[in-house]
Amino acid sequence: MRWFKLPAEGLWISPDGERLTASEHLLAIRDNPTLFGLPLAVQKMDIPDLEKVAEDLINKGWTRYRYLDGRHHFEVDDARARMSLIRDVLQSVNALADEELWVSQVGGQESQGKVKDAHDHAFLRFEGKIENKWRFSGRA
Repeated sequence: MRWFKLPAEGLWISPDGERLTASEHLLAIRDNPTLFGLPLAVQKMDIPDLEKVAEDLINKGWTRYRYLDGRHHFEVDDARARMSLIRDVLQSVNALADEELWVSQVGGQESQGKVKDAHDHAFLRFEGKIENKWRFSGRA
């Protein structure tokens, strides 16, 4: 049993590892475009356009994280390239070994397993399609 409550906020993690707290990932982009290296015109975009901007950020190496419904969710450009970052975030939020871990890659490839699988380098053997409605990428 977890002895503390995880914050409701999620994270945007820049390609160089800077972590930005986000209550809502799309609104964080809209409200602070310069933090993401984006023009101020982003502030006038609607949700579907912001989703496209978010996917483009992820394609450029940004990582999106949230603990939601008892699962650790990540959206990344390349899961193999980001596993070290994923393990670091899981450690910093005190993720429990048997909690679920879902990783979505831009383009639709997804992996599901347990936190302990990420720590023993076995996680990516669980690649396949999962029902992850949280992700931006891979939408029909």
